[in-house]
Amino acid sequence: MYVARISKIYSGNTFLKGETELIKQLDITNFGPIKSLSVSPNNKNVYIIGPNGTGKSHILRAISLVCTGRHGKSNTNDSLIGPYAKDFEIRLELDDGSVITRTSKTASLELANGSKYKKVTDVMEHLPFDPILFYNAAFIKQGKINEIFEKDVGKGVIEKLVSLVLDNKILADGYKELLAKEKETKAVTTSIQAVIDDLSTTDFKTQIIEQQTKLKEYDDKIKKVQNMLGNITVDILNTQKTNWEKLERINNELTFCQNQLNLQTSVEEPIESIEELQKQKQTYEQYKKIEEQEKLLKEELSKFENAVMVLTELKEFFGLDSTLVKATHTVEELNNISNKKIELFNYLTTTDFTNMDNATMLLDFNKKYGHIDANSIALEKEKFARIQSIIQPHVDVVKYLKQYSATSDTVENILIKKIEADKQNIENINKQKTELGEIVEVDEQKIIKLAEDWKDFKNYIQVSDNLNKNINKLIKEQELITQNITMTKADIETYEQYANDIRGLLDLKNTTQSMVNMLLTNQEKLNNNITRKIEAEQQANEVIYWKGILKDMPGKLRHALLQPVAYHLNKDFQELFSFTLGGVTIDWNNMDIVIGDMIIDQLSGAQEVALGLTMHLALLKAMGEQVPIMLIDEPTQFMDTVHINEVKTYLNYLGKQTQMWICTHEDQIVDNVNSIIINTANLS
Repeated sequence: MYVARISKIYSGNTFLKGETELIKQLDITNFGPIKSLSVSPNNKNVYIIGPNGTGKSHILRAISLVCTGRHGKSNTNDSLIGPYAKDFEIRLELDDGSVITRTSKTASLELANGSKYKKVTDVMEHLPFDPILFYNAAFIKQGKINEIFEKDVGKGVIEKLVSLVLDNKILADGYKELLAKEKETKAVTTSIQAVIDDLSTTDFKTQIIEQQTKLKEYDDKIKKVQNMLGNITVDILNTQKTNWEKLERINNELTFCQNQLNLQTSVEEPIESIEELQKQKQTYEQYKKIEEQEKLLKEELSKFENAVMVLTELKEFFGLDSTLVKATHTVEELNNISNKKIELFNYLTTTDFTNMDNATMLLDFNKKYGHIDANSIALEKEKFARIQSIIQPHVDVVKYLKQYSATSDTVENILIKKIEADKQNIENINKQKTELGEIVEVDEQKIIKLAEDWKDFKNYIQVSDNLNKNINKLIKEQELITQNITMTKADIETYEQYANDIRGLLDLKNTTQSMVNMLLTNQEKLNNNITRKIEAEQQANEVIYWKGILKDMPGKLRHALLQPVAYHLNKDFQELFSFTLGGVTIDWNNMDIVIGDMIIDQLSGAQEVALGLTMHLALLKAMGEQVPIMLIDEPTQFMDTVHINEVKTYLNYLGKQTQMWICTHEDQIVDNVNSIIINTANLS
């Protein structure tokens, strides 16, 4: 039907001015019993449940007030202010970015393009939808679901719909568009006919039969070759082929190892041990070290034996008073020492005495200087000078004696003990030399050469062992692989040829099947284009029909525009609800409706509700646009269980075309999967 296309030539406001706008965010504060509510539907439907008096219908009224300026009740806006603040606030954000805000007396609108409006009248004028149509067609109010059939309300909705198309300029533009569409449909028809003519040259039935005959021939040949192949699979062939390849590889490796073993040059095991040779070297080095010790001891023994020859001088040297020998006092200092001695002598040999301090000082002086006088010093220095040159060659012996604090009485004893100790050490060294036994001088190069000989021998043994191990291992593998070979190479080649024949036949079969598929596709394409041609011709006839209406009788446009409403109403009412009332006819001028042989006032409450719900759906379909938002208050009133389930079917159908906000007491109609559920019991 071209109602949808005609909707594109509306002047002024269509039901929607732009792309579909769903509610993206709703915030309500202090509206009736609702203290606070914030909902983000995310393109889902919203079911509102809860006890009476908790604000279910108020949510719908809040949306209606924002979008239309009306809330469906005779009360003033002030009567909707809740008890929690001085005024209510409703904020609605659409998915195109538009934001509408409403209080009891003010309104504001910010469009997605940045335009802003503050006055209530300006807001209503620039909304992205027609507020009058929204209120009458998209707000299904509790107790007034059927009010669309009331003459005043219904005629107002119809007049609004008709006013959208009955504009002479727009009608002329629509006529031009239909002329262009007529030309377009003719071109499409011509193009489709060209495809039909091209495809009609092929005898699809005959060619398909020929190709299917080939397919059968290929299947027979494949079956015949498969019988020759028997139970031999590709995996078995691959396994046997792999076994032969492994056997050939093992034979090659075995031959290589045996050749390598035969090429090995025999290496004799060295007679000498590196460890023994190194031990001989260590013994020789130890012998040399002992000899060096013996030499040093003999030299030392000689020094002390020679010192015995000057034993008298050594005794005299260690009997010297070293203090006197080293003394360097002047004459004046010696006189002072003599005077002090006299003073001390007098003190000790007379009855006179001095004080304690003087006595102590004199005694200390005697300890330090009592033995010193010029004669004593001269005598000691004379003794030292006489023996100094004699003992000078024996300076090392003197140092040794000083280590033991030798005196003239102990010098001889210390020398004798030292000589005896050295002789004993020399004797011990001679014993060590004897214990070492035969000494063989070992050359380092000999050890290096012997190490290389041992290395060559061990390498020869290791290589030989490894080759023998590999040979034994390969022989075992050779035996195992041989046991697993059940086919000759000739058999493998024969069966592989069978397998290749099958693959070739399968390729031919696939190619032939592709040809059959292509023929079937082209045959289907021909049939589809024949159908498309019929549809295009029907569409062209429909364009001509609508062109005639726009050209000849603008009044017929009203009938043509509203005729689909009756069509959808009859179709959906029969499909969605189980009432058997007969067909629905509508007098659009007087807004009279007849259902079968009854008028609207003769219907039951459930029948009126079902018819009213279907009427809203039919209006939305006839508008040619999906209405993005539907507000539905208690759609199951007067309904029994059977018809409540039918209402659920209706809502599931409607929910695929629009975003629904539904107040209900009936939990069974709630879609728990594709919807958001608000319980108003939690909002106060």
